[in-house]
Amino acid sequence: MISPTLLDLATCPRCLLDEGRAAPLPPLRGACDGRALRCPACATVYPQPEGGGGYLDLRPPRDLDGRATHYATHEAEFAAALDYRAVGEPLLGAAVRNRWLRRWLPPLAGAGRGSLVLDIGCGEGRFALWNRDRGARIVGLDAAPLFAEEALAGIDLVRGDVRVLPFPDGSFDAAYSIDVMEHLDARGLERFFGEVARVLKPGGHFYLYSNTRERSTLWPVIALWGWLSRQLRRRGVGDFRADDLRKGDHVKVLTTWEQLTAFAAYHGLRVERVRFWNGVFQGLIDNVLIRIGEGLLLRRGRRGEGGGPRGEGRSVASSRQAVSRRPAARAALRALTALMQLDVILFGSLRSGPFFALLRKGAPLSPPNAGGATRFTRSSSPQDWGAGGGAPRSRSR
Repeated sequence: MISPTLLDLATCPRCLLDEGRAAPLPPLRGACDGRALRCPACATVYPQPEGGGGYLDLRPPRDLDGRATHYATHEAEFAAALDYRAVGEPLLGAAVRNRWLRRWLPPLAGAGRGSLVLDIGCGEGRFALWNRDRGARIVGLDAAPLFAEEALAGIDLVRGDVRVLPFPDGSFDAAYSIDVMEHLDARGLERFFGEVARVLKPGGHFYLYSNTRERSTLWPVIALWGWLSRQLRRRGVGDFRADDLRKGDHVKVLTTWEQLTAFAAYHGLRVERVRFWNGVFQGLIDNVLIRIGEGLLLRRGRRGEGGGPRGEGRSVASSRQAVSRRPAARAALRALTALMQLDVILFGSLRSGPFFALLRKGAPLSPPNAGGATRFTRSSSPQDWGAGGGAPRSRSR
């Protein structure tokens, strides 16, 4: 969907990258042929998808410093592996992420009817779809246009880069980002936090779900589920392609929670609430039980449902969606979802890598040393500082 509100927000990424730019920037305007947007300030033209496409294409006209996410560079692979065109009800890990989003982010918790909210790294648009009835107007942005059909029809969507958000300064009441930060290298992380702070209004909230590299005190239990998952992989049980694609460019520049809070404060974002996700039940469900279920779906697909060809050629992702629509399966998945929620409820105060955080925009500061972190200046990059001897240099794990 491309609403008048979205067109009024559309801002030139090239001008935003110009450090000497004048503020405020004028919104983009339609070119004469109606198939492009043009910047009145610098005259850069942004061609739009054929037939409108249901979204705006506002990618920066030049490559940025640092590495682009695989979602942008391996779009065709993701399109083949993910069943992104339809969105079901929130279940399992997605439901846990959505629960805390709805509870914590004020405009989605009933405290901001008519607020403008930005979904940064929206994927197919599922979180925007699940929360469009909460009274806020949601704009979704992602690097690849793998948007669900329902999202294209009913959500304002932008193809863009999280390192240069194509919107005016202070234009959003709130924002959220789920499973994005871990994909960014040091330069990308610097831009990401700076851009979030820039587009938020003073006092605006930012909900962040991501992870550092910290291990929980419950790590022996979590490691057991990982070991069992590896055994299943060796035996060809389950479908790991989508997860391997999603996690193939994980960097996790910020290794500890102290680094995250210090870096956020550096950009004027103060943590108000946090819960950690230790994965005691989640690890068993995602890494073992779901893999066994996928193995059964793969076996059924190879031989065809009922001995016929119906199951052949169907992806595991689409098969899982079909199974989840069956009443008995849906009830079982809801029960497993509730068990996953217990991880956060029972163990959420124990430090671990995955976390849910609510941050609020204030004045940017250079924070004091946090957990042994070295002091840094605005010329520093995240790879130059950090707790426990410095953040690692953009290496995957």
